[in-house]
Amino acid sequence: MPQPKSWKVVRWCVGVYLLLWLLTATWGASTADRAFNRDLAFGYGGFSDAPQPVVRIPYTPEMQKINDNYPTPPLWKARSKGVAVAPFVILDAAAWVDGSMSGYSGYRATLWFFGASRSFSLRVFWVA
Repeated sequence: MPQPKSWKVVRWCVGVYLLLWLLTATWGASTADRAFNRDLAFGYGGFSDAPQPVVRIPYTPEMQKINDNYPTPPLWKARSKGVAVAPFVILDAAAWVDGSMSGYSGYRATLWFFGASRSFSLRVFWVA
């Protein structure tokens, strides 16, 4: 029995959706990670004018609490592995201290579109 034409359209749409999701999970997640490293490459540790490198460390759930006892460098950044939840949408957790009075910890949604990405906070744990 031949299938109706509408099923072919539905299968084609589902295929395109899954392909875009796969591209987001592979290429988009790595692009968002590189953008995170690039955007937080340097920070300011004090009142000096010279920028200092921000060191990447592994993300842990303890970064959701403000704690001055971390055995970390003075300027650090951390990001969990991004998970593609739909085409062009990546969820992750991130935390960083990129200045003496500048930092962030929270869950983020990153909108990615073939090389361009923009992050939005979903839940903020702390901001300095």
